[in-house]
Amino acid sequence: MLNCGPMLNCEECATQPATVEEALRWRAYLIAVVEDEGDEEVPEVAVYCPECADREFGDRRRLDQRPGAGSNPRN
Repeated sequence: MLNCGPMLNCEECATQPATVEEALRWRAYLIAVVEDEGDEEVPEVAVYCPECADREFGDRRRLDQRPGAGSNPRN
């Protein structure tokens, strides 16, 4: 099995997924980063393991139950 650990690091706890199947449960968010005050926001992708993503952004299962959730074919 392919190890994808070096490609992903959780933004919060710095863990890495052990398998591709585990990595598929991880979530990525597009966030705005400002290096110095007055600088423009720069978009960056932040990756979270399932536990940290649930803690930081809410339980995905609960979010998927919202009206219209999951209607995007890319979900």
